[in-house]
Order: sequence, then structure tokens, then C-alpha cells
Amino acid sequence: MSNFPRSLIQLALFMFLAGCLTPYEIKTMNAGGQIVIDGYVSTLDQTYIVEVGITTSISRKPFPANGAQVTLYDDQSHSFQYTPSTRYEGQYELNGFQASQGVSYFIEVILKDGRILRSYPEKVPAGPGSLTTEYGFERKGITSPDGYSVSTPYVDVYVNALKNSDSDSIYLKWDAISTYIFVPTNFPDPFGVVPPPCFVTQKSDPQRINLAKLNPNRTTELNRVLVARRFVNYSFITRHYFTVYQSSLTFSAYDYWRKADLLTNRVGSVFDTPPAPLIGNIYNVNDPSDKPLGYFQATNSTFSRFFLIHSDIPNEYAPDKDYCTFRFDRIIYPDNCLDCSTLANSSYVGPDWF
Repeated sequence: MSNFPRSLIQLALFMFLAGCLTPYEIKTMNAGGQIVIDGYVSTLDQTYIVEVGITTSISRKPFPANGAQVTLYDDQSHSFQYTPSTRYEGQYELNGFQASQGVSYFIEVILKDGRILRSYPEKVPAGPGSLTTEYGFERKGITSPDGYSVSTPYVDVYVNALKNSDSDSIYLKWDAISTYIFVPTNFPDPFGVVPPPCFVTQKSDPQRINLAKLNPNRTTELNRVLVARRFVNYSFITRHYFTVYQSSLTFSAYDYWRKADLLTNRVGSVFDTPPAPLIGNIYNVNDPSDKPLGYFQATNSTFSRFFLIHSDIPNEYAPDKDYCTFRFDRIIYPDNCLDCSTLANSSYVGPDWF
């Protein structure tokens, strides 16, 4: 990792922490100050987020860029304005939007300093085909920080995909999202106050990039494709949802994710050839020498959702149900049992479908 430009390291951090990935061509060591833009729209009716950040001179997630104006445009002269998120800095939201197949979209980001950044248009491709999901349990050996091998329980999430048509190739990507409710410790008090639970939404397996190409008149069906491996812990004490999105991408977006996978999962020696530079689709309207990082994509998506509760998990894999349970003889509780808002991407308001 030490041989990689800091920009690439920051890019990998931005992928995992922001929930999506953002690339661009990196040629030199980064001194900080590069803009990173990450976002997408799809054919699903939901809230969409664009994240805008500024790289630092160290290998960490970019700083949020507040005060930007973010607008989505289509090729039919329509525009849609994003609003700043009330929860996270550097994020901009578009509520209740649904992209249309065959229509092209791009975003424009006007920064506080006046720079105008845009993405090259992407046309929403053909449908992603049908999707079903299934799951199973296993134990895997991992090495603890002190060097011991530990047998750890996991739930594996699989997809079965079927292509709708044999006429063209389609490029698929899967994303698995976990949403669970976390109940903090209910300490006795004279007023009988019960602490509210938190709803937590996270990538089920943030370091996994799931891609496939289905060729015409060849591969039309995929079975038991592993798309997430989730550690079984306190998140399975109550209801734990898995939402698996299956998206068809443009070839450009597929090629980007393929190169990103090489970057983030590459294992080898210092003598290996470095991965090819990541080429994004963000550019500065007025200054070609300014190289923003990022990719904004338009996808055609479907999803499948299921949930597991504690009783669905075999005893040999099941987590401790008393993780946060109050006992008079208990002194120490995990921090998240005292304040569940410390969990990443937590909220006291759950999704409508929970």
C-alpha cells in the first residue's frame, strides 16, 4: 500500500465509508485539495445522495465540501435540485426521484469557490433482469490482533440472476445493504424512561465489489453468486434486513468498477505492475487541468429484501441476546449499549418499510 499515491488510498477510504465508489486518473502524489464526487440515480423511486468531498494531504477520507449547489439534468431539458442533507455534511439529497430507461442524466456541482464541475452524461441501460436471494451460515477462521486464530460465524448472502433478453450484453452490479434495529440498555430510573432504539443502515460487506457480464446468446443465468458475507454479531439480536440491489450499468461504469475492484482488492509484491489509473466521468467545465475525482452513474435497478431474526440463526452461530441487557450485578456495558447513536449510520427514525 505504501507504493500507492495517497490519492488512491483516500479514494479507497471514500468508497468504503461513503457507501459508493469514486475514481479519476491519478498521476502524482496528492497534496490535498482535489474534489471527490460520488453519486448515482436509478429507476427505483427513492432518495438519492451525492457526496462531495475534498482530499487531504494524508491518507484519510476526504473532508466534506459544504455549500455546493448540486443539480441533476436529463436530455429532455429537465432539471432537479438537490438539497443539503440535514444529517451529514458534504451530502446532498434528491427526494422521490425515479430515472427512466433510455434517458441520459448528468449532474452539475457548483462549489463555494465558483468552480463548475459536471459528469459526462450516462444513458440508463436496459433492465437488470430478475433477481432472487438466499442465505446460509458458515464459520471462518480469522486472525485476531494478538495473532490467534479465531473461528467466527458469518451469514452469506447469495443471488440468483436471470437475464431478460439474449439480444445484448448486460453489465450487472450487486450491492447488499444491512438495516437493523439496535436496542440500548434500559437502565432502571424513577421516571421509567425507556431509551429509544436506533435504526442502523450499513453496507453488508463494504470491501466486496460484485460484478458480472452476461453476454448475448451465452450466459443468461447466474446461480448462488456470493454478494455479501456479514459477521454475525449484536446486529442480529433483533430484526436484521438485507436489501440486495441488482443494477445494470453502462459499459463505462462497469469498466470503472472493474478497475476499482483491482485497486481495492489487489494482493501482490512490490514488483507487481500497478493497476491502471481509474478514469472517472467528472470534469471541470472551465479548467481542463483541474482533475476532480469521481463517478456519477445512471443505472437500471431492481432489489430483493428479506430479514433474519435471532431464532432464524442456528444456535452454533447465534449472537448473545443479553449483549445490552441490564443486570444489577453487571458493571461494564459496551459503548453502543449506552448510546446507540455512536453506531455508524444510525438514526432514531427508521425507514418506512421497517
